[in-house]
Amino acid sequence: MADNPAPERRDFRYDRWQLGKFAAGSFAFVALGTYVIYWSASTAYGRPGVLSLLMALAGAGVGIVNVVFFGMLLSAVIRAFFHPAPVVTITAQSIHDRRWGGPPVPWSEVREITGIFVDGAGDLITSVPIAIVVDDPGRYYRPRGLYIRFTYGSMRNPLFFNMVALDGTAMDLINDLVARVPEKIRRKNSA
Repeated sequence: MADNPAPERRDFRYDRWQLGKFAAGSFAFVALGTYVIYWSASTAYGRPGVLSLLMALAGAGVGIVNVVFFGMLLSAVIRAFFHPAPVVTITAQSIHDRRWGGPPVPWSEVREITGIFVDGAGDLITSVPIAIVVDDPGRYYRPRGLYIRFTYGSMRNPLFFNMVALDGTAMDLINDLVARVPEKIRRKNSA
């Protein structure tokens, strides 16, 4: 498993280069959605008929959904771009993902870590998402933003790690977790 001891504290921050790419893509989709709304309105103007009106309304609806969704994403990305604090912090006593909105989760409260398996040969096998299982997730999950509630609220266990746009990879997180709390990682039975 892990031969090297884990550092005292590990912080994962947002990677501004990745955030910049997400911001550019989101802005492009907001602009496209705005154009679709404009095009739908201008197409329907002066053309009689129910079919023309329905097509214009459908196009405008698609454009509005596009603008709202990617606008929320753009807002979250811009806010994250200017936030220098660590997103995920792992210490010897606890683990904390600030997007969860609650306090750090002490290792003593963690029953297991899902999404990481260790087979009989000691190799790491991963599946997504990597999450921590506690008896009462509501103590540690208190989202503050609409986008975060939308993203994390659809999960059965909201205490999962989304490593997108962070300065580390899922394997960095996994190696650190295995080095710190190997007893919380599930071992896969070799058949």
